[in-house]
Amino acid sequence: RKDAQLAREVEFSIPREMTQAQGIALARDFVREQFVERGMVADLNVHWDIGEDGQAKPHAHVMLSTRSVDENGFGAKERSWNDKELLLTWRERWASLANERLAELDLDVRIDHRSFAAQGIDLEPQNKIGPAGMRREERGEDAERVADHLEIARRNGERLLAEPHVALEALTKQQSTFTRQDLARFVDRQTADAEQFSAVMVRVEACPELVALGKDGHGRERFSTREMIGVEQRLEEASLAMGQSQGHAVPLAVRRVAMARDGLGDEQALAVGEVTKSRDLSVVVGYAGTGKSTMLGVAREAWEAAGYRVRGAALSGIAAEG
Repeated sequence: RKDAQLAREVEFSIPREMTQAQGIALARDFVREQFVERGMVADLNVHWDIGEDGQAKPHAHVMLSTRSVDENGFGAKERSWNDKELLLTWRERWASLANERLAELDLDVRIDHRSFAAQGIDLEPQNKIGPAGMRREERGEDAERVADHLEIARRNGERLLAEPHVALEALTKQQSTFTRQDLARFVDRQTADAEQFSAVMVRVEACPELVALGKDGHGRERFSTREMIGVEQRLEEASLAMGQSQGHAVPLAVRRVAMARDGLGDEQALAVGEVTKSRDLSVVVGYAGTGKSTMLGVAREAWEAAGYRVRGAALSGIAAEG
């Protein structure tokens, strides 16, 4: 049929903070988990384009089969793969998987798949204008979506002129610190033209909420907000207080048995002894593969032997399951 759906295409952005190898691995893991495991054939292409601002614009295109497939070949079309709820599931899972990987790589940026309204950002959402839409405007053809997009950007720009702190709040929803380039990129998306962009940048950079932090390891000036710094200070104060509070004692005999467990190295045994002291907060730092998870398993048994109920949490899904 001339109106038949022959395939389905999904496109998603990859965090530019990752290397190409890391971005490709993340895209492959997501495609395997969410598409291939459901029975789809997936053709994945990762593009590492460079935008007009000189920054990488990594993204992935995935072409997906619409029919089920098994050892006998293609079967009937799977209508359920077009459900809106499934699309929302994919969006949410892409954000969570990407954020897990960013945390594992110690990169201070997060993805949020939710709308501005759900995030508490008081700006209008814009239409997505693809290459075809931009070409129509360049040819002088009717391009209603482009006009709507620019009108929304103009209204958002006016909002940022009146309340420049909104831009800072939006940026710190995803990262605790940011560069001037990060700020300029955000303002550029929310303004209609160069004149409005310049005016908003002046207002935001003069905002008393903005705090300069100095240069990072790459020589880039980094910024944050008074609110974010206040949050971090309160976290630090709470951590120090918990580290000095002694409310979770483990009997010495139990600690000694735990430290003497077979299979523990000297440093692991010392770490078990350290975290099972009576402090309400202990911190262990170790390289990947040095046995932190094994050590925590022994510590868990010691805490449970002392009558405590143990709850575990982790930044990555695999570690959380462990």
